[in-house]
Amino acid sequence: MAERMRIVASFEIDPEDFGGMTIYIPKKWYIAHILSSYPEDQKTSLKPRASENDMSLGDEWRNKVEVGVTNLQPPAGGGAGTIIIDLVSDRKAILPSETFNIAVSVGSDTKDGVRSIGVDSIKIPISVNSDNKD
Repeated sequence: MAERMRIVASFEIDPEDFGGMTIYIPKKWYIAHILSSYPEDQKTSLKPRASENDMSLGDEWRNKVEVGVTNLQPPAGGGAGTIIIDLVSDRKAILPSETFNIAVSVGSDTKDGVRSIGVDSIKIPISVNSDNKD
């Protein structure tokens, strides 16, 4: 059974984007370490930040890691980078047949003066069963 998981992503955030990128970490998984090069070659000091105990995460997510998200502030100026997130599992709570999702949301938009972040997203299913027959 999987005890550790590593998420690696290379990305580029547009200079006008205030929504950046958010990676959602499922329940039963804990962030052990975050390493990021964002923003490469930029003068801004905006680094990735992890949020836990956020009531808006709902039942599926334990944490979220935000990169370049400025919400109601002006855009951070964009930039490229790579992020590595090491996760460890709550082995006692995970079932061998269990599947988890890692979700990634990106981008921003403004319509009629209302700002929205995470306007595009994807869920990536992860199986913890290491009994691959392939």
